[in-house]
Amino acid sequence: MKASRHQTCLALGFGAIATAFLALAGIAYEAIFRRAEILNAEDQLTLLEDMVDAVETAQENREDYFDTNNAVAKEDYERDMLIAGKLLEEWLDLYVGDEAVVNEHQSLKKFIQLFEQLFERSEQSIQQYEQGQFDSEDRAALEQDLERIWLQMESTMQTFLIDQEANVGWDFIDDVLSVNNTIWLLGITLSSSGLLLIVLYVWLRRILKSKEQFELQVQGQQEILVQQETALAQVNQVLEVEQQRRQLAESRQSAIAQEKEMIDLKLNFFSLASHEFRTPLSTILICAQLLDDAIVYQSDEKRSRNLGRIQSAAKLMTQLLADILLLTRAEAGKLELTPQKLNLWDFCQALVAETKYNIRAQQEISIHNQSNYNYAYFDEKLLRAILMSLLTNAIKYSPPESEIRLIIQGEHRQTRFQIQDQGIGIPSEDQQHLFESFYRGQNAQTFSGTGLGLAVVKKCLEILEGAIAVKSQMGVGTTFTIDLPWSEPSDNTIKNSESS
Repeated sequence: MKASRHQTCLALGFGAIATAFLALAGIAYEAIFRRAEILNAEDQLTLLEDMVDAVETAQENREDYFDTNNAVAKEDYERDMLIAGKLLEEWLDLYVGDEAVVNEHQSLKKFIQLFEQLFERSEQSIQQYEQGQFDSEDRAALEQDLERIWLQMESTMQTFLIDQEANVGWDFIDDVLSVNNTIWLLGITLSSSGLLLIVLYVWLRRILKSKEQFELQVQGQQEILVQQETALAQVNQVLEVEQQRRQLAESRQSAIAQEKEMIDLKLNFFSLASHEFRTPLSTILICAQLLDDAIVYQSDEKRSRNLGRIQSAAKLMTQLLADILLLTRAEAGKLELTPQKLNLWDFCQALVAETKYNIRAQQEISIHNQSNYNYAYFDEKLLRAILMSLLTNAIKYSPPESEIRLIIQGEHRQTRFQIQDQGIGIPSEDQQHLFESFYRGQNAQTFSGTGLGLAVVKKCLEILEGAIAVKSQMGVGTTFTIDLPWSEPSDNTIKNSESS
């Protein structure tokens, strides 16, 4: 059977995501390899600095021994020279790890020879001093030799480091950081794209399946109608035949209208979901491209702003998916009620903080606990979905710097939540349609949204056997009141809750 245009697009989309994941794996491998080179280079520089410090300290102790004839100074000199020698060996092992490779670097061989000359000349001077064959002239000559050797060592080491830097290069550190940022951004983009394709694929399959079922039902009804017309035609009862045909036609039209309404509802939902996903996904892709094009020259402020936009778009998509999945599971009867003991104050504080962070709210949200009980029994996920949807709407339709109040009231086995805002208000003619899917008020058309939030609230309240009331005045604000009975597991746990 020939593949449809939708199926072809989905196949191409999944192929593109698989290719991108393979490219992402290659970039990650290169980043890990280059990170190892950076750490190795840092260890080399640290060992080199420690070796130079040890040699300088040893020479200072040698001078102190000549001046004071102090045996402790000689022991310190011998110890520091021994440390310097070990550090040199470690540095060579870390840098090249192979004697044949060391021989290929002339500057490195010269540095080792100069270090050995420095060590031998220092040891020779100490032996002469202890044998009484070391006068001021010998000491001056010694200092000149050591100074010459030390300068040659520094010059040789600089030449070696310059040669190595020309071969290896240090500018790849910025490249590694750029690769890390690219990996992170690609990960977000690919995850969001993959999730979007999965959701669209599921809904497309459902719509196509519904369409096929509708066509089969229509075909079956047509066959039944033909059979009945044939049977009635054989009987000379024209009026009865006409009446039956009229009834069958009306039944057919009613069935067609119901099926058409269901398909239109699903198509409307599919179109709306596609539109709402397209905006945050476009934001993610544009910001990711901006970060990728100007990863080196872009300031930290612009980079942070673009990353913030990506996070906001991803959170918007996540919330939309959560609403879709919750409605779908609820309509399919797959939502199970799992009540548990909740600390209402802690729960509401965490919920308000999360909502403000996700939406970057500028309003002041206050919590007022007027309940007689610190704990109550509710399904945490459903209660969270209800309050977060209402708080999100209050923030969306209220001016910045205004106040939003979350009031908790409770009595025996009953809790009331009130959310009050100072927003634009809801027209009275719209209030009776608020909890319908995809419905949006007349004065809310300029705000972004899907019309699913209050439908989710209504569905959750039906499961919890709760009630909701709304009181609103245009230009003044809106108050939503939620009354919820406890979903207690047992009477014993309730008594323990009341005592606490």
